[in-house]
Amino acid sequence: MGLSRDLGSEGKNVKIQNLTPYSMIGKIFCISISLTAMAMADAQCWKWIKIPVQNPPPDVYKLSYDKNACKIAWVGDYESNPTKVALYYFNGKDWDAAWRGTPDVGNPYWVYRQSAGSFFDDKLNTLVLFGIVQSNYPFAIGTAAFKYIPGKGFVAISDLAPFGIPPDQENLLLGYAISYDSIKQRAILACVWFNSWDQETVEFDGSTFFYIHNSHYTCPVGWAGYDSNIGNTILYGVPAYDGNPPNYETDTSEYDGSHWTEMNQPICENPSNCLNESDMAFVPEMNGLITITATASATPQGGTWLYKNHKWEKLQVENQIVTQLESSMAYDPNTDSVVLNTYIFSTPNIETWVLRKAGHCRPVSRP
Repeated sequence: MGLSRDLGSEGKNVKIQNLTPYSMIGKIFCISISLTAMAMADAQCWKWIKIPVQNPPPDVYKLSYDKNACKIAWVGDYESNPTKVALYYFNGKDWDAAWRGTPDVGNPYWVYRQSAGSFFDDKLNTLVLFGIVQSNYPFAIGTAAFKYIPGKGFVAISDLAPFGIPPDQENLLLGYAISYDSIKQRAILACVWFNSWDQETVEFDGSTFFYIHNSHYTCPVGWAGYDSNIGNTILYGVPAYDGNPPNYETDTSEYDGSHWTEMNQPICENPSNCLNESDMAFVPEMNGLITITATASATPQGGTWLYKNHKWEKLQVENQIVTQLESSMAYDPNTDSVVLNTYIFSTPNIETWVLRKAGHCRPVSRP
């Protein structure tokens, strides 16, 4: 899609700066806590615990661990027309709103329209938000990256990339499947829709979007996570579809930096009643990614699953969560736990759950 103006022409590219002494202290502090937690770990089972939060974020967006704040972060939309974005941190008992406002697009011809997901960028040493922006004269949509600056908010740091969510498909795809490759220090957008409905894999290196045109992949709708054990991005979801079919089967694919490989690893115990709305989080002690299965049934059966060495295993956990709608999660190295936001059956508001160790446990095979 050709665009007459981009964010770069307005001088919004930001030079990557060296780490400040403060940020280095934060990194050392977080790492020391993480190592302590891992040293204390043993072969234990895990238990889902509901946290009775009073100030939950307004919706489910991808969670990430902010290495400067040493907390789980939530970044997403909380108001529309015009769109406003909020940053929340989880303090272990509740969510604290740290910032609210409109991201600085840096171009008078474009407006911020919708958040697509966030992550912590090791190279930039801060949270980065992917947001969809729009121009009405002439009409065009695209995606830009925004860097979080404390006290200032999210500021555009990239040229405009010519892909985004078509306006009539916002309910079909509310964001991209995003993971962060900590080895290459690049964000991977596993599922990108162009106006022509072409599907691409996109990488972001902290300033520029790169298109991997020959990734040989039919994009499913789902969530992505980075498996540092095998060094690949994992995508778990269902094939792209039009409308809302009642029955569809999940699948798992791996991205090695150039190509996607379909792993033929569905994890739904009842594929005809399975949704693809659960995020993944890498847990160092388990040496793999975990997720939970969501279901469309009024009498659902959920499960917590571990993706390790290219296959899924069902975990024995206490107090299993059963979700109907989307869930997001991230690993907190300070507490050696997984924080999850989700919608539960018959519950109108976001609920926060934490997965913690709770005695001896071992994986069980998939049925």
